[in-house]
Amino acid sequence: MLATIVQDAYRVTEKSAVSSALHNITEPRNGNWSSAGVYSFWDYHTKEILYLGLAVDLAQRFDQHNGETGISSVGSKSKEIRRYFESHEKLGYSIILQSALSQPITRKLKDGFPGFFSQPASAHYDVGEDGRNSIRRMEGILIESYRSLFGRFPAWNKVGGSAEGQRSASPKNYPLLKILNTSEINKFVSRVSLRELAENSEYNSHEAYLHSVRIMPSPSTDAINLMSRMLGENQFEVIRRTGYFSKRLAL
Repeated sequence: MLATIVQDAYRVTEKSAVSSALHNITEPRNGNWSSAGVYSFWDYHTKEILYLGLAVDLAQRFDQHNGETGISSVGSKSKEIRRYFESHEKLGYSIILQSALSQPITRKLKDGFPGFFSQPASAHYDVGEDGRNSIRRMEGILIESYRSLFGRFPAWNKVGGSAEGQRSASPKNYPLLKILNTSEINKFVSRVSLRELAENSEYNSHEAYLHSVRIMPSPSTDAINLMSRMLGENQFEVIRRTGYFSKRLAL
């Protein structure tokens, strides 16, 4: 389930660093996060959302959009990003992550776990299908919410998302657009940037735990208490004592 938003903002000379961070945190063997998610590019100065998209491999898709692969790809925004950097210093970038438990089957996953995928396809056909469905639905909701608010698609989007997502969009979803690039503290937004999350395993573990609280249907306090009983300790309190909640996201 999509619930954790991680932001960053990068200069044209920092594309490779952001790419490395994405590859790091979404690598199947690292265990916390699925490679599949929803993402957004936004104007660092005005906060305008420029593009909303989905990817079964966020790192690979980032590379395609930023011309890091050397291979032309359908839907690539490399031309738009190149033009953006002609007059802007930084480009905002956000991802909405889901747990590694929702990891879809990708070439990277097959290469990493060849023994499992050598079994008949029927043994693993539905692995991560909920993750694929979640990103399709969320992309559709976000694009339709943007269109409803502004009367048009984001500048770099040409079409809407999934029909199911469009049908599910409602005014209650509009705040999602704001927290994609907000600098204000929000319970769904990581306290550190994408690159900080990749560089610091403690921060990564904190956000993985908080993700498990975010996806709970019960209120946060009840969810924390339930998780504490399950884990045998109040991990939220452990995180609080580290000072993590006093951090302020700086991009």
